[in-house]
Amino acid sequence: MGVSSPPVLSQWAQRLQERTQPIQPNDQDFGWVHGILCEALARPYEQIAELIDPPEPYPPWGPLFDITVCPHWALPWLAQAVGVRIPSGMSDVDARALIIVTAGHNSGTVKAIVDAVRLTLVPRNPPTPATIWVRERDGSAYRFEIVTLDDETPNPDLTAAVLLAAKPGGLNGVFRHVEAWDYQVMTDRGGTYAAQTAAYTTYANLREDQPG
Repeated sequence: MGVSSPPVLSQWAQRLQERTQPIQPNDQDFGWVHGILCEALARPYEQIAELIDPPEPYPPWGPLFDITVCPHWALPWLAQAVGVRIPSGMSDVDARALIIVTAGHNSGTVKAIVDAVRLTLVPRNPPTPATIWVRERDGSAYRFEIVTLDDETPNPDLTAAVLLAAKPGGLNGVFRHVEAWDYQVMTDRGGTYAAQTAAYTTYANLREDQPG
């Protein structure tokens, strides 16, 4: 006895079924085994079929080179083609944004690094962007530092990974996240300028709130 309901087929299984229909003209009488076989044969090739048989108006392989329609699973390939690495843990939206802001002529620039790091931050007062301090040539010509605020950095490991992916090769990029230390806090905690001069021996100590 045949099965009354045909199996649900993907579009590529449907095409295979249509093109091989002559070898099984009465599939419904045999439990739709032909349709089930077509689906089983098509499933291992679903990802590649997204690229070689995309919807109109994209040509074969077109989505692989279009950031707006490239499948999520293929984004790491597209990223490496333009010199970008996507850290694990990034969302689909952020991964696409990372490719856009760091690829091409933007690669390795301070703006590209800042824009990439900012994708991992949550601003405390939107629409004002999250705070990022950039210290170029911090200690040497080949060292720079990125500093963010604790309460705007929900995933420090991801932020550090994005910085590593966005920085130019040969430069030592250091990432830190700190508690906010604005003028009001500095005044309340540090006292007068004379008191601060005595407590903080260098501007670096004052910057990091490290008396001594």
